[in-house]
Amino acid sequence: MKKEIGFAGLGTMGSGMSANLLRHGFPVRVWDRKGEAIEALVAQGASAASSPEAIARDADVVISILWGDDASREIVLERMIPAARAGTTFLEMSTVSAAMQRTLGQAAEGRGCTFLGAPVTGSKDAAAAGELTALVGGPRDVLDEQRDVLDTLAKTVIYVGGYGASAALKLGNNQLLGLLIAGIGESLRATDAAGVDRNVALNLFTATAGRVAEMKRKPIAERDFSPHFTLAALVKDLRAARDAAAASGLELPLLTQTCALYERALDDGKGPLDFAAITDSNP
Repeated sequence: MKKEIGFAGLGTMGSGMSANLLRHGFPVRVWDRKGEAIEALVAQGASAASSPEAIARDADVVISILWGDDASREIVLERMIPAARAGTTFLEMSTVSAAMQRTLGQAAEGRGCTFLGAPVTGSKDAAAAGELTALVGGPRDVLDEQRDVLDTLAKTVIYVGGYGASAALKLGNNQLLGLLIAGIGESLRATDAAGVDRNVALNLFTATAGRVAEMKRKPIAERDFSPHFTLAALVKDLRAARDAAAASGLELPLLTQTCALYERALDDGKGPLDFAAITDSNP
């Protein structure tokens, strides 16, 4: 018999995840602040809950994917966990702080429930297709018990560690995501100003981002910074890019900060090392 699922949060990701669970035969009871989101899932076979408490009272597994710490505190910590019966499992799939994930896990245990922090990466389409990546923090035996649910929601399930670990990894990943796209944007501003065809530039920038990340993975993991492209050489080029931007009247704050970061590493004697040594530097 399939587990009874309670699902709180029917936004961009949650609506697709709920629908995917329904397609795989799980009975799903849903709640969201927006009535139209509930109605859309009811039309697909879900049942509607009148409140977060109603979800928690009846479910075997309570899944939440909400908008950060404040929402998780209000809905999960203050409303659903106190209403849950002992033995319920909470899957908190929101992107929250490590501290909040630990707080939720401890509160669930105090109620006689089990808990996993399982934030996800992936798009709206991946949510609907069950092709997300779930980053799981909490007791490994609880992960084993909930593989049927997690494997329905996610193509890849990665066990990270105890409470808080998966939240820290998810935020670190989104930090990288933000920096990477902002960096591409700044580089495009510079090449646009120089008259370079945008598609030509994008082809190079996106290929470089993927290639360098893969190429530098092993040296970074092993802290082996034998030089292939020295930090000193990169500083030279960053300075040239910074000066060119200034001459063109462009404000490129990421470039300015990145150049300063590498210059500090240069001052610390890392110039002869591979530029990946920046990953082992203190700001």
